[in-house]
Amino acid sequence: MAALIFNLILIVAVGLQAMPLISVAAQAQRALLHQYNPTQDEFSRNVGTVLTFVIHAAAAGDKLIRRTLQDRRPVTLPLVSGYELGNVNYYVRPVVGSTRRSFYMTMDTAADLTWLQCQPCHPCFEQLDQPIFDPRVDSTTLSDIRGRSPLCNLLGAASITSMPDSPTCTYLKVYQDGSMTAGKLVSDTLALPDILFGCSHRSRSEQEGGFQDMAGIMGLSRGPLAFPSQLRRRALPSTFSYCLPKMYSADSSTLTFGTGGSHIAHNTVFTPLIINPEHPFYYYVHLTGISIGSRFLDLPSGLFDIDPSTGDGGLQIDSGAAITRLHPLAYHALRDTMQAIIAAHAPQLLPGEPYIDLLDTCYFLADGVQHDHLLDGVPSVVLHFARAADLVLPPDIVLMSLDKPDPDSDEHHPVCLSFSSSDINANFLRATSVLGNIHQQRTRFIFDVDNDRMGLTANEC
Repeated sequence: MAALIFNLILIVAVGLQAMPLISVAAQAQRALLHQYNPTQDEFSRNVGTVLTFVIHAAAAGDKLIRRTLQDRRPVTLPLVSGYELGNVNYYVRPVVGSTRRSFYMTMDTAADLTWLQCQPCHPCFEQLDQPIFDPRVDSTTLSDIRGRSPLCNLLGAASITSMPDSPTCTYLKVYQDGSMTAGKLVSDTLALPDILFGCSHRSRSEQEGGFQDMAGIMGLSRGPLAFPSQLRRRALPSTFSYCLPKMYSADSSTLTFGTGGSHIAHNTVFTPLIINPEHPFYYYVHLTGISIGSRFLDLPSGLFDIDPSTGDGGLQIDSGAAITRLHPLAYHALRDTMQAIIAAHAPQLLPGEPYIDLLDTCYFLADGVQHDHLLDGVPSVVLHFARAADLVLPPDIVLMSLDKPDPDSDEHHPVCLSFSSSDINANFLRATSVLGNIHQQRTRFIFDVDNDRMGLTANEC
């Protein structure tokens, strides 16, 4: 049934030669702190009946979707890397409104709100899709959500500021780096009928290229306004999965909703999803250890535990951040061990100055050595999760090239250890770790929220 694809269009990034590219190094520097994570406001405890509110979806669209659910057939959406667009995000391209225009949207597992820039819009950032979505022209099906309504109350449940005195449901969301979006909560087609999203009339990025190219964000967190929660409230599939394709390619992969048991590969391993009581809308897993080759790092017991009183600690899965950040004790142990192994077994790699502040361990290929031998002697890194679920990071992901390889060039670009250290909080032993999208490449991540587990399937793109 071709209609079930919902008209999400593959992003053909290679053809966009006119767009200026931003260096991956600059993007990685900005990824130290996820630019879309909210400020540390206390999450509302009074979710109550709001989370059980049923959205009445358009009958025709829902009947078609429900047949898919009943037949246990997953809905699959194409996704690609944004590298050719000059950034390290991953994109889907849904249709929006009754005229079914398509827009680039960042796929983000740590975003609580799906939002799109809308006219009139001032100030707004540059986006690839022009003109900006204009509800007055592009849709006859868009409807405003009323202020103080149960649907508007979902903003408060997601710790998003709402304006209580407005007749329409208006919002303001400020991100950790100071970027912001403000507008009104609306309902319209966004890949599916009657999706709630923010129609952003004011958008600002505090860092150059922070919202580069995209028209908005598809939020995939546990939040009540995030895309998976909206589908779940409509009795649609509660599980979603994705496999991020290799960063330095225009290959497509998939974001899939409704992965039933019959669609899970036999080599999939599962680890429990953990609830962080202070940040309940993010996805956390228990990292039990790290090994490099056959060597297990000697790390303190409980290093990656969550402190329930502060919410610090743990390992968060974040497809919107590029670089994996580890607790400082774990990062220093990994870095020092990797440096020793490379010095002993990879003589073709010569230590160099840090390429950017974020990545402090970089190497250059020695003169006269063919690029094919770049990673000789470099071991894999394995992240060990609870219940014997391992994520194997091969050498070409452990040492990351900061520029797209050019087989026709003799120029040797640096490769850097693709890990960094977490911020040091007041409670040193509970620094939060983040698994970024670089280390999610080429593995399918399955978020089975109803069963409180995350699956990993290697090489499933």
